[in-house]
Amino acid sequence: EMADLNPLNPSATLSADFDASGWRIQNFGPNNWTHLGTKAYCMAWNGTDHRLYETDGTNAGTVAVSPAYAGSVIGSRGNYAFSPLAYQGRIYLAFDDGSGTFDELFSYDPQTSTFALCADVVGAGPAWGTWDKTEIVGFLGDIWYNGGSALQVYDPKTNSVTDMTIAAANAGNTAPATPACLTPIGDKLYFFADDGSGMEPWVSDGTAAGTMVLADCNFGGEDALPYGQYGPEFARAGNLVVFGAVTDADGATPLGRELWVTDGTPAGTQLLKDINVGPGEGMPWRWSQVLMGLTALDTPGGTIALFGADDGSGIGSELWRTDGTAAGTYLVK
Repeated sequence: EMADLNPLNPSATLSADFDASGWRIQNFGPNNWTHLGTKAYCMAWNGTDHRLYETDGTNAGTVAVSPAYAGSVIGSRGNYAFSPLAYQGRIYLAFDDGSGTFDELFSYDPQTSTFALCADVVGAGPAWGTWDKTEIVGFLGDIWYNGGSALQVYDPKTNSVTDMTIAAANAGNTAPATPACLTPIGDKLYFFADDGSGMEPWVSDGTAAGTMVLADCNFGGEDALPYGQYGPEFARAGNLVVFGAVTDADGATPLGRELWVTDGTPAGTQLLKDINVGPGEGMPWRWSQVLMGLTALDTPGGTIALFGADDGSGIGSELWRTDGTAAGTYLVK
């Protein structure tokens, strides 16, 4: 680490030397930030283990708040772990405390300085999915996270975990559902999961009966979400939700990864626009990289979604927008 992070700004100073050796900074320096009140939280390697830190921007106010266990790692994929979640006054995160529970859901309460296991979901086995990342979101007052074969739902009021089993939707399927891209929008949670038909878009209203696949975008058990991909893959557009999906509706008409739209029901889910007409990738992706993703933006005319897309005209991937209609989906610049 360097004391002068910006030589052009003499007021920029080192708040804390997380790792005196410095050699880990490239891979495990302060990263995956979240904020709660007047404090910020991040993951960092201190030369011995990977820990959750709290900081107020000063050296004295920068401290590790997770316990020191040799080899402990926040997130089952280390660098690929998603940010700790600040929700209802606490910080929630995936953590391996070295006790044999492997990666489980932990919480930190700044009011009491308490770092504790929320619930041991699987005992002596990994709790997290195999889609190369951990994801934790707050939804309907509970903590939802990907737990291998299902969505795990932690209720802070009862300190209990419910298994929202995706495999139940396809009798006989024993493959991990590997939920990914968990995105709360309004009163629904959108995500990708595999019930035996490949990674496809799903929705949940918080109940088992209201948790269902939206569409088989990529026919024949193929994945609509490219393997190893993660990121903000769903966004509001008007009163609808848009997302990218690898598309082949009948197994004979591959369209690449294109833009889809849903009203939160299977009947209201369809391809919105084949941006790169034919098999070309309208919404390009890279192997084992974060998806270009989408983000919602409120405008005077309503909520639109912004995303990167390539229409195959030769200009490459550029900024596009959509209001949830085909006519309202076009190149911005």
